[in-house]
Amino acid sequence: MRENLVTTSLVIIILLVTGSAAVAASFAGLGDFPGGLTSSVAFGVSGDGATVVGAGNHPGLRVEAFRWTASGGLVGIGVPTGCVWSEAYSASADGSVIAGWGYRTPIGDSFNRAAYRWTAETGIMSLGDLPGGPDRSFANAVSNDGSTIVGQGRSAKGSEAFRWTEAEGMVGIGDLPGGAFGSEAYAVSADGSVIVGVASDETGIVPFRWTESGAMARLPSMDGGFTAGIAQNVSPDGTAIVGRLSAPLASQAFRWTEADGTIGLGDLPGGAYYSSAYGVSGDGSVVVGYSSSAANSATAFIWDASHGMRPLRDVLVNDYGLNLDGWELGFANDISFDGTVIVGGGTDPSGNGQAWMAVIPEPATLSLFCIALACRRRR
Repeated sequence: MRENLVTTSLVIIILLVTGSAAVAASFAGLGDFPGGLTSSVAFGVSGDGATVVGAGNHPGLRVEAFRWTASGGLVGIGVPTGCVWSEAYSASADGSVIAGWGYRTPIGDSFNRAAYRWTAETGIMSLGDLPGGPDRSFANAVSNDGSTIVGQGRSAKGSEAFRWTEAEGMVGIGDLPGGAFGSEAYAVSADGSVIVGVASDETGIVPFRWTESGAMARLPSMDGGFTAGIAQNVSPDGTAIVGRLSAPLASQAFRWTEADGTIGLGDLPGGAYYSSAYGVSGDGSVVVGYSSSAANSATAFIWDASHGMRPLRDVLVNDYGLNLDGWELGFANDISFDGTVIVGGGTDPSGNGQAWMAVIPEPATLSLFCIALACRRRR
């Protein structure tokens, strides 16, 4: 009877702490478009973890942005007017708004792109461009409610980071003092008040943080010559920023907070010293990205302060008992607000590039699950 009471108590505690039964760990490929090259990649996931966005191949090598949900599967969302292909990079918290860009012809011109905003009601709507320059822009991220989109356009000054809202349209946010003019916004906080990306100053290409006050500031560098770099994502509240800093012959993923400053997240063993952070959880405690490992191959990683940087595949197999036979996880590109859903791209058992989604329990759930196992083993 005592044993049953202990077990019952643990179940009650788990339900009280997590608010629901523990989420089971899982891994799945998201498929691709029928009839084309077997190739897809996931670039972003909605804050609630229910919607995945990315791009896949159609027949004739045409690439189209997709939206994936558990109920609807992988569905193309079209291309902007005047474009021949599209890619989706970011989704709002509930997945109802998607941001990305389309390629015009010629495709080889990397600047010949058109930023867009998608909803089910409007379809793909081009966002235009900054005044004064050629009509070229691309969108990299969207805020929680879908009202703010950030990316890069071409103004009279050159390539410039922008902030788009329905009320004001596309507005440039400038660059850092010194050096050649140039900036690009890669991510935005939940409420649109904090933007991060890359800009030029007198030292070269560096990561920045911009706030609604209009101030763009360079993020601090790291010891060891890690100065040049890029800020690639920001937590919903704007307090944690992740990206990559480079030194001669090395690049390292970083996380910045006001309390801790800029800290390096390390590198996976083997291969060149290279890592880059792409996604960060809502509280800033979990970071995902990729690193060079053995044979210089790209390997998706997951990082937290307790464990450091680990290959995501190893965590899924060894910690959660999942079967990933034949899968190689190359890039972890984004993570949900609660840190339980991770998406990216890799190679499937057939040797094709395929988007994937991994689901892992919340840290609190996992800890209590381990306590329950320990109690059972003491019988």
